[in-house]
Amino acid sequence: MALDYLATENAIHAKIESSSHSGIKEGYVVGLNSSGETVLACAGSGANVEAFGFAQIDGTYGSTDQTLNRTTEDHLMQGRMGGFSGLTPGLTVYVSTTAGGVTQTKPTGAGEFAQKVGGAYTSTNIVIKIGTPIYV
Repeated sequence: MALDYLATENAIHAKIESSSHSGIKEGYVVGLNSSGETVLACAGSGANVEAFGFAQIDGTYGSTDQTLNRTTEDHLMQGRMGGFSGLTPGLTVYVSTTAGGVTQTKPTGAGEFAQKVGGAYTSTNIVIKIGTPIYV
């Protein structure tokens, strides 16, 4: 796995070479598995994957090396992201117990973790600020 960071005026991106990108769609919260591959983040019991960013484009994004079957993916680690629905402006946004999702209800179940990923500034947009997970 190769990891490059790109900082712009209002955002931080992580570019990752990964062969594990199926199921990742734009706007999903992502993390890394024990092999260093990009997977969907999840705060659910037994499926814990801590978040490091948001997928900016579907998992097939980027240049693919057909020999290695690896794709360069772009993930937003800090900045603003839209495309959500039903958010309450001003409230914290957390990693959901549903893989790849976000919630404004703090996870509190046994074996789950609460990890802030930002705050809603409209019903469809968040300011991304990835926090440290706190295990319940």
